[in-house]
Amino acid sequence: MELLHRKSFDTYRVNLHNPYTIFVELYKSIDKFNKKRIKNFDPTITSIVQEATGFLQNCYLDCVFSFDTFGKKQAVTILDNTTKSDKDGKKNRTLSLLCKSIEVENIEFKKNLFVKIKSLLVTDDKANFEQIDLYTSWLVTQLIHQGYSRKFILDRIRKSKTFLDNNSTIEIVFSKLNTVFDNNRDDYEAIFKIKPNSADTLLIASNQINELDTFPKEFENKRYISERFKERSEGEKYLSVIINSLDFWSALRTTYLLVTETVEINCLHDIDNKITLDKQALIIHCSSRSYRMESIEENLDGFYDYQESDFVRFVENFKALNGRSNVAYEKIRSAIRFYKLGNDSQEIEHKILNYWIGFEQLFSAIDTEEDSINRMKSFFIAINAVYYWQRRTTYLLNRAGVNYSFENFTNSQLPVDPHPNPQIQHRLEKYVVLLNDKKELRGSIEKHIKRLNQHLTRIYRVRNELVHEGRTSVDLFLIAGHLRHYLLFSIEQITNELIENQTLGCLDDVFVYFENILERIKDANNIKEIFEIKKYTGYME
Repeated sequence: MELLHRKSFDTYRVNLHNPYTIFVELYKSIDKFNKKRIKNFDPTITSIVQEATGFLQNCYLDCVFSFDTFGKKQAVTILDNTTKSDKDGKKNRTLSLLCKSIEVENIEFKKNLFVKIKSLLVTDDKANFEQIDLYTSWLVTQLIHQGYSRKFILDRIRKSKTFLDNNSTIEIVFSKLNTVFDNNRDDYEAIFKIKPNSADTLLIASNQINELDTFPKEFENKRYISERFKERSEGEKYLSVIINSLDFWSALRTTYLLVTETVEINCLHDIDNKITLDKQALIIHCSSRSYRMESIEENLDGFYDYQESDFVRFVENFKALNGRSNVAYEKIRSAIRFYKLGNDSQEIEHKILNYWIGFEQLFSAIDTEEDSINRMKSFFIAINAVYYWQRRTTYLLNRAGVNYSFENFTNSQLPVDPHPNPQIQHRLEKYVVLLNDKKELRGSIEKHIKRLNQHLTRIYRVRNELVHEGRTSVDLFLIAGHLRHYLLFSIEQITNELIENQTLGCLDDVFVYFENILERIKDANNIKEIFEIKKYTGYME
């Protein structure tokens, strides 16, 4: 449930990739590179190769993953030998075959994960907690990759917890989960309400969309359906789309794309034809006639905890910035504007493009020959990584509750009574050791920096695909959530630092300052020193 909860700290939310999906992305990216749709092999492809190598080097992989055509050692060697210079394309062809082989030979990856997780839970050994965490993360990523929505997965896991709370066995619960996630696709009908300025000019742009004369009588007296949605005023239409899908929410996402396509095409007909799409839709499971009334806009991942005092502090600093630095003020003001435009956009592609423009403007500079993307990555990563362990520690303590405090880590001593949640207790024990070990602390920060670098490279590629091709195969909802967080986090921290730190006179001073603070934090002996170097304060996660 933590993996799928939008208020979870980003380290503990579901990842975009697991050992299976990373090779799917790598295969598609090499194909695009060979077709000249990706210009630069390095870092666009090499960053994915690095991620794939990291998965293959995981000590827990062999229990759930298969290597047949290529052995694991051979696969690692092929990835290690990948370079940007491959004039005859031989290495690219070998890499493509490796990716395809891994995809075909691990078609049962989801099943293997279910079996292994169940086995570890039945064993009930504390030594297996880390392995369970890892496999569960890989499993949820795999389910999303196969087309299940986050809401559906979370709903089934919550039901599983209810079964366990009512004394069902792990075997029974996992049997039910396996059945649920082995079901074939089924037909779903989504009903949208739309209103153009002129009802006579709306032309349907897909054969899958049908116009309904009235709201279906079958659902007129059903609960949880908005009365306003049932009422059809003058000029309003109902559009019905039937799609084959895995669950209600994945059906809604697919049908919504078809309807927005019709909206966009009709806007070409008449520049003044304002078309309004109702913010909710009715989704019906065609065979059972069960239904859901859902918002057409999905909530992005990321928790923004607006504590009033910290927000007031930010606003006061923003006001002070207006009279101190025109360049910084205009850049931050522009970044805020595009943040709002991203939030206001219903289409996920528009969210990403607006967040990206704000992010790019914040870190770009016109009076330098520095590569703009490398500049963005370098400066943002420094700001983010400086606060990585402060934010992560605070998150765990908030989850642990009132009996746990920062002193537990600095004194290397936890309360005698273990936490009732074994997952949290395991993390607390792990943190006590890790946060007082200089080598481990530095290693974890450097891993975080590497992950950020790889992910920013991916986001830039996705941005390019949306601009030049209008589509991408990457999970846009996860990308949009991360990018929104990156933008808002940067706006707040840069503004506060620029005003409150009198040694900093311009944006570049702030960026260089955080780079130097990061070097100090990397060299810290323990978490206490990290907090003393730079304590995190802010109004968001």
